[in-house]
Amino acid sequence: MINLDEKKYYIYGGFGLAIVLLLITLFSFFSVPKYEVSTTSNIPTSDTNTTGNGETTKVYSKPQVESVADVSSEENYSIKLTKPSGLPTAVQEAIDNDFSKKKLAFIKKYSAKPSSILENNQPQIYQSGKYISIVSVFLEYNGSDLESKDSLCWTYDQDTKAIVSLPQILESDDKAYTYLSATLKPLVLSSLAGRSDVVNSQIDGLNTKIGNVLTADVKNYSKWYLDGDQLIFMFSTSLFLDVKASEEKITLGFSESKNNLKSQAN
Repeated sequence: MINLDEKKYYIYGGFGLAIVLLLITLFSFFSVPKYEVSTTSNIPTSDTNTTGNGETTKVYSKPQVESVADVSSEENYSIKLTKPSGLPTAVQEAIDNDFSKKKLAFIKKYSAKPSSILENNQPQIYQSGKYISIVSVFLEYNGSDLESKDSLCWTYDQDTKAIVSLPQILESDDKAYTYLSATLKPLVLSSLAGRSDVVNSQIDGLNTKIGNVLTADVKNYSKWYLDGDQLIFMFSTSLFLDVKASEEKITLGFSESKNNLKSQAN
């Protein structure tokens, strides 16, 4: 039989074991990290960052844009496209619509010509704070000859999940196009004048043509994107010279352009 002293040892031992198990359970509960599962991994997320002077700014992650193949083929032509996908609804609808227009225009233009091909490079993704830009370069071949090189660009706001315009990103009104017209003309002229196939005798005529093309009209500035603090425009070289399958890329400072427009408004 177990005497009284032995019973005490069993009782104290039981209490001790229970306390140890309780401590292990509590420690495990507080030490295991908690994870929040996201069901929308392809949608950009944001966080906040506090600077040294106490100001709080949003920090945006780069979206994981998916790509889907869009391939079709007929007797005279073939289409081999890679389309960005998984974007906010309004942005995706705009991109899908522009891809459809590009395909229809190609079919109308080349359907009667043998061995014609429409393809594009892998869409490129750029970021400037809350703005995400997507650029896709389309190449049209007639047989083995590269007939056309044309870019389509889309920029959207991660907060509103909507496509934005140049006046919106420049924090201005439509006077932004007047500013861009005056600023870009000499830069385009300098870029074109530096080409090996342009001679001095062409400069005056080239300057006139640039002035006629780059008026303060929204339609003249449809190909642009943001990359960090760079605002980049692309223009088909054939607008100014008798060439094909070429684009001019002109870069402006993004912050500088916004500040210049603000100073002009004051």
